[in-house]
Amino acid sequence: MTIIDRRAPGVRISVLPSERSSAGEPLDLQNRILSFTYEDSEQKADRMIVQLDNQDLSLFSRAELMGGALLEVSWGYPGAMAPPRRVVIKKFRGFTTLNLEGLALAVLLRREAKTRQWEHTTRSEVVRSIAAEYGYSGPFLELEDTAEVLDLQQTAESDAHFLRRLAVKEGFLFYIDDSGLHFHPRRQYQAPQHVFVWYAGQAKVLSVSVESDLLQRAGKVVVKGRNPLTRTTIVASASSATTARTTLGETLEVVDPETGKTSLQQRNATAIVRPSAGSREQSIQQEADTRFRTVERTTIKLSMQVVGDPTLRAKSLVEVRGISPLLSGLYYVTEVKHQISGAGYVCDLALTRDGLGTQPTSNVAPQGGQRNRSVPVASQVREVEIVDPETGTTKLEYRN
Repeated sequence: MTIIDRRAPGVRISVLPSERSSAGEPLDLQNRILSFTYEDSEQKADRMIVQLDNQDLSLFSRAELMGGALLEVSWGYPGAMAPPRRVVIKKFRGFTTLNLEGLALAVLLRREAKTRQWEHTTRSEVVRSIAAEYGYSGPFLELEDTAEVLDLQQTAESDAHFLRRLAVKEGFLFYIDDSGLHFHPRRQYQAPQHVFVWYAGQAKVLSVSVESDLLQRAGKVVVKGRNPLTRTTIVASASSATTARTTLGETLEVVDPETGKTSLQQRNATAIVRPSAGSREQSIQQEADTRFRTVERTTIKLSMQVVGDPTLRAKSLVEVRGISPLLSGLYYVTEVKHQISGAGYVCDLALTRDGLGTQPTSNVAPQGGQRNRSVPVASQVREVEIVDPETGTTKLEYRN
């Protein structure tokens, strides 16, 4: 059993000669790092910000800190560091205090706007082709195949923008992290990696806030397209009863604005109507399902600050307990902000959930879909209260 000293969080930074290098040289910033922030996000390229002490102005002469440099960073506690992440330096500003800002390797796909086309192929095959251009294949490419055969055009846009656009059309995620390039649906079926319990006097969860309106929810999404050959309008709809997906909640408040009967007043039901550029019934129905899943996932939004943990990652699941039967349950992590400074190490989490928990009324509808009932993965770090036999004082130790 390893005892982790959380009193001394730290940062490790290395300089890499290229993005394909296996290792780099340590960057000497001893006694200069004032604060470190790493933002791990589902929708944006990961971002690192390091605040440096430059009272002697010597950092202006450090070529390895200039724009375009490639760094590998890790953070955490002695013996419990985060997996190394690679970033490209994009901003270097300040004077006696400098801010060094870097973005994840996905930024390398933004360097050039391209125009090209693919005929009679699927979106997944196009992604596989572009990924190979940057060296992502085999175990470094996590891609889910798509079925729809299309003619696709990339018009004066970067590869990053184009791949993100393809991902949105499929309802997928596109991102690059330390394990490779990803193009697949949000994985809400996975087991929760951490369990957070809210109660007075505990040390792990520092604050919790509900960011969403718990009374608002889309009951149905309607998408309308036009078939130019038959001159007819194609209407497709998606709701909790018709859309296949993995869900995190138990109940919902709104089923359908026309027929749904729930514990809320009928006037609280909503429907979203969107136009579509599609001309085929199958593609329009797929767009309706995708839009419904996207809207439903933000039913509940929580922000939570916890004691720093380098194993916390975006695009994973956590379980939150003790915040009422209505709100407790599984949550998807859309963003983690790791912050290390003289005040210590904390993590700010942005969490979402697609449904509510147990409600104090029987007049509710089930969430629908395939509910995630996974058991939490055993936490790598746990709190142990130690009592001093001589003085009787207690302290917390973190062990794995």
